[in-house]
Amino acid sequence: MKNWKLFAFDFDGTLVDSYTCLNKVWEKVGKHLGLKNNELNNFIEIALKEEDKGDLLKIHDRSIYIKNALNKLGYSKMDFNLRQIVRIYWNKRTYGTKVLPCSIKLLKFLKNKNCIITSVSESDGLPSLKRKRIKASGLEKFFNDIIIVGEDVKSIKIALTQLANKYNLKRYECVFINDKPEPINEVSEFGFVTIKVDFESILKEAWKIPCNPSLRIKNLCMLFKLLKDTLE
Repeated sequence: MKNWKLFAFDFDGTLVDSYTCLNKVWEKVGKHLGLKNNELNNFIEIALKEEDKGDLLKIHDRSIYIKNALNKLGYSKMDFNLRQIVRIYWNKRTYGTKVLPCSIKLLKFLKNKNCIITSVSESDGLPSLKRKRIKASGLEKFFNDIIIVGEDVKSIKIALTQLANKYNLKRYECVFINDKPEPINEVSEFGFVTIKVDFESILKEAWKIPCNPSLRIKNLCMLFKLLKDTLE
């Protein structure tokens, strides 16, 4: 751990919980569509399943989830402003996002140790949205760099390689922290240190993939303690 100089954090499920609010997010969307009672409950259930499947397949366009859910309810010809509905989804999810315990404490600790702190996470499907959400969380001030995969670069491994080159670091000096297995697998084979955070999401499918990180932790409080014990 004493060799670790650059920390690249994923955002959703790693630094913040933006998943627990999804029931309320889809409830807000359903109510805006005029759904009530059992129809509303069925819409929420179907929309969550669509999001779970889309998250696994990296389909980030929420309008697809909405249309699929309504089709399954038999409302394929419902008249509504889809772009407005997607904005409602993201507004509700942004303000329902909560910074996870120890995130700020850990980032402050690393900053005081003169570590390089970066955010490397996947696009939300709308240009600049992930940056806006990072800013809204209050965590933006801690990052030396923010890289959005799908907007700034094509892949996470390219993002980490660019960061290692920028700061003249070896790959074993760069740590990637993420809650999902697939991104961990992507960068592990390129020699970067990987830390898997065992976040329990309301969504499940993308977290079922096997992975073998350099380190597996229950939460960031555990990582904070490990680093504090090692670096002080």
